[in-house]
Amino acid sequence: MHHFGIFKLTINNQTIIDEVEDYAKFCFEESLLHAIGSIDQDEEYEKIVLLLLQFDLNINYQNSSGFTALMIASGIKHLKVVDLLLSKSPDINIQNSKGITALMIASESRFGSFQVVKLLLRKGLNINVQEYKGWTALMFACQDGCYDVVELLLSKNPDVDVQSNNGETSLMVACDNGHSQVVELLLSKNADISIATNYSWTALMLSCCKGYHIIVDLLLKRNADISIKDKEGWNALNLACYHGHYQVVEVLLSNMRAIDDQDNNRCNILINAQTQDGWTSLMLACHSGHHQIVELLLNADPDINIPENVRGWTALMIACANGHYQVVNLLLSKQPNINKQDRDGWTALMLACNNGHFSVVELLLNEDIDLRIKHNDGRMALAFVLQKGCETPNYLNIMEQLLDNHPSHMHQIKNVTVHSVVLAAIYCNPDAVEIIMKKCEVSQEHYRDAFVAACYSGGSSVMILLSNKILSSSNVRELLLAAAGGDLGLLVSMLFEVGMSPDTPLAGGITPLMIAASCGHIEIVETLIQAGADVRKIDDNGLMVLDILLNKEESFLKTAIVDLIISTNKPISATQHQPVSASKSDISRNISLIRSIPYPEENPVQFCSELLMSAAYRKSDNEDTAEDTQNIRLNY
Repeated sequence: MHHFGIFKLTINNQTIIDEVEDYAKFCFEESLLHAIGSIDQDEEYEKIVLLLLQFDLNINYQNSSGFTALMIASGIKHLKVVDLLLSKSPDINIQNSKGITALMIASESRFGSFQVVKLLLRKGLNINVQEYKGWTALMFACQDGCYDVVELLLSKNPDVDVQSNNGETSLMVACDNGHSQVVELLLSKNADISIATNYSWTALMLSCCKGYHIIVDLLLKRNADISIKDKEGWNALNLACYHGHYQVVEVLLSNMRAIDDQDNNRCNILINAQTQDGWTSLMLACHSGHHQIVELLLNADPDINIPENVRGWTALMIACANGHYQVVNLLLSKQPNINKQDRDGWTALMLACNNGHFSVVELLLNEDIDLRIKHNDGRMALAFVLQKGCETPNYLNIMEQLLDNHPSHMHQIKNVTVHSVVLAAIYCNPDAVEIIMKKCEVSQEHYRDAFVAACYSGGSSVMILLSNKILSSSNVRELLLAAAGGDLGLLVSMLFEVGMSPDTPLAGGITPLMIAASCGHIEIVETLIQAGADVRKIDDNGLMVLDILLNKEESFLKTAIVDLIISTNKPISATQHQPVSASKSDISRNISLIRSIPYPEENPVQFCSELLMSAAYRKSDNEDTAEDTQNIRLNY
């Protein structure tokens, strides 16, 4: 209703219309909505509302968001205004832009009110109306655990099994939010516990996922089916085990045993049930380290050697990979197949070694474990520790344990046979080299090969460590220290004061220039070239300095050193020389081949975690809806 001739309107000292543009848009209905929404701020607005309602207004008027006066009044719990609006015979089933009705707003606890719901229900409204995502007033009341409101709504015999767009029912909403008394109310109205969401989740699954053991017990007493699986093959027990809900697992197992008394072997089938990826409840509990749940499950005598489908991991492998000491200890008490390998050749010991779980490795070494088992690429457990380096002290402790127990220190990787010390040198692991030197018998040949491997890999610390084993002359050692350590002062002293040749051959024909270039010491490289170092010099494997550099990873320093060597304008490719013997060229190829093996493919633990996160870490299906539907919270 437009009123011409009004140029300025002030209500309670607040300017409503002040300019000509506002005048053209003005209507008393909009002012009514504004006044109702402001009652909480100033009681004077109630008088304005009562005044405006004396006019012949469009009581069903909706603002830009679709809210009516009744919706807003219901949201602020103003019984007097709601009652007055209802006396004007509004359309109480009218919906806003998101399908929300006045009853839905009143049923939602934060803004709603039992008394308002009671008033609204006296009118002939449609209690089963759904908003744009399919939620009903009953679902909103169940979400917030409004027992009195739920009871009141149920007295009007709504369809308790109405499903939202995602397939949730009111029972699921109550279960997902842990409202046990509301669940009891719904069950008394024979709510269907077998209905599943679009993702095949049941009310029982939602309760198990969240850990509501009282609700789980209520549902099981109504014969809820534990064996139902979602689209990825997860059942209620899987979810409870993964999320670590001990009391829920206890309730489920108790129920399963009761079933087992009536249906022989049913419990055994359920406890060994696998998801689509092959994970059992035991595996899921092991992955998360829930040792108390693992103990519960083991008492039910599951098959502990079942492999999952993606990699072939067993429960023991999963626990070892994640370093769960207590879980591993429990599993070992059941005598699992400790030497079992997955599809890539991983064993439980390899996984524990690879991830630095020292205490778990100690446990495994106390068992009848075979240290000679090889991964598909040829690596034994010790090789994984040598490859990982010294990221944490645990790796060094593991290494010492394995060296004390290892029957052999020769590794055959990708058909290449190398000693442990060479393998440690390839991966530039000086701590490992030092431990091996103390604990193992190492021949001069292996020391020399380790030195060459360290040079090719740029392992300055390893070369310095090995220098006492392969070089007899103190001057030669000093020259090596200068080249490997990047000590320009020492280098100048050895070259120009002591008078040593820049091409002084070290072990395996390695030259100071090769060492400095591989370690990235560009100033040392420049000084050696200026002192007459021969960039065409070859080592015992037939490689020049440029050949060594070209096998290394790209970096700014590598590029700069390569450019520096090329700028000498001398033939610098080993291919321009007479081919060396096969045995010698094989050494360099073998080192490159071993170094090409990545730090175990992708991290197996991370891989399995990502696999699980894609499935089990879904919360209840209605969470997205719950977050969005709470936008009804009076954004008028």
